[in-house]
Amino acid sequence: MNVNTRGRVPLFLQKALKEEIEKITDGMAFKKPRSDERVKLQVYEQALPVPSRDDTNFDAEASIAYDEGEYEEAIFRCPWCVVKVDSGEIQGPNANVEVLMELVFGVFDDDPNNQGHYDIENLIWKAIERFAKDPLLASQYTCQCDFKFGHQDEDTYPYYFGALTMTFSYPGIQRESGGQFI
Repeated sequence: MNVNTRGRVPLFLQKALKEEIEKITDGMAFKKPRSDERVKLQVYEQALPVPSRDDTNFDAEASIAYDEGEYEEAIFRCPWCVVKVDSGEIQGPNANVEVLMELVFGVFDDDPNNQGHYDIENLIWKAIERFAKDPLLASQYTCQCDFKFGHQDEDTYPYYFGALTMTFSYPGIQRESGGQFI
């Protein structure tokens, strides 16, 4: 485990969950857009990377003029997973911290059979299986196994999207006065 994931705050939980998703999807390969190459899932924290100029088409002399076609939207740089801190709650003094985490997946599959949702479902169930079998993450965060998942509503062929939410809990800040109301 990475040393940077130690500590009980939502951002360290996010980092630990990112590392776990990278670990459990390590043997999986997905189709890369505009290529026959199969690649590993890229996992990001909170958001996809900011769109950037495609280096293969970059012309230094023309760089002053903006050309919308030279920028690739990050959402189409599949395959990816975004690990998001959605929201959290602390019910009172000395209570556990409850953090709702969201995993959002995007994959590309241009097969005319239109079955890319299989990849999304496999990713979702890989994460569910991991935490249903062993709810402890990084020796300090406990998954409550309250899984909610879904796929996009619209037909977005050849891009497919889905999400999984789950709540993690961990001990909160303890009052120094012994937990007594003052």
